Amino acid sequence: MKISEIDWSLLDLERKLTLQRLLINTVEQPNDNGEMCWVWKGAHAGSGMPHATFTVSGRARQIGLNRIAWYIFHGMPLEGSKSIQIRKNTEACDEQMCWNPDHYDSVETDTE
Repeated sequence: MKISEIDWSLLDLERKLTLQRLLINTVEQPNDNGEMCWVWKGAHAGSGMPHATFTVSGRARQIGLNRIAWYIFHGMPLEGSKSIQIRKNTEACDEQMCWNPDHYDSVETDTE
């Protein structure tokens, strides 16, 4: 998905504001597969994965942009969703700093 193709009417105010905040530090770049990557120019974890700091349940937390993207576009809560992993679809792109939600898949894990 290109940033210009986002359907803002599907997002509530909180998700719109979150998305606007993230897009300030995002640059679109085409990748080798003809897909459009949303490359994060902000902070990243020691592993190199992009993240941003958000207040969740009254405390500041660093949260991976893959989870934030899933929250914005799929409604998954930022907290309390340990049974769902958001993994990069490497067939879509291999850009480590990409957070385009179309380049991720959700995987339910066994928490028992």
